Amino acid sequence: DLMWLEEPVPQIFADGLRRITRRVPIPTASGEGMLSLEEARPLLDGRAVDVVMPDVKHCGGIAELRATVSAARMHGVAAAPHNPSGPVATVASGHAVAGMANFQILEFAHGEVPWRADLLEPPELLRDGRLVLSDRPGLGHRISPRMVERHRPGAS
Repeated sequence: DLMWLEEPVPQIFADGLRRITRRVPIPTASGEGMLSLEEARPLLDGRAVDVVMPDVKHCGGIAELRATVSAARMHGVAAAPHNPSGPVATVASGHAVAGMANFQILEFAHGEVPWRADLLEPPELLRDGRLVLSDRPGLGHRISPRMVERHRPGAS
């Protein structure tokens, strides 16, 4: 009952990924290290993978993540953004893929510290395992100066 086979070989070996994708009985996923839409092209052309995993912090930001997910859709490839990150990257990724037809799932690291949600104002919100996005301008949050001061290196 695996969801997918992730990075069976490094993403730079698109031909190898394509051969694996054609031979394994479960979906394949790759692309968490892509730096741009151009780097996604080898994974999308000839459908080297079933799921592409751009990371908003690495792939060029929100606009480039959306462009990559859109291009993946045109190739019949699903998208599951890579995001083992803090709350800012999580809400940025969430906003980027909200409503995109081929969005499958958003990876996120939650609960690594008890004060994680409080880094943002309003706090990051998860309900029933789902990220609740703000309807406020921008990403809908600002970084809490109080929490930054409390947790900066050397703070007591």
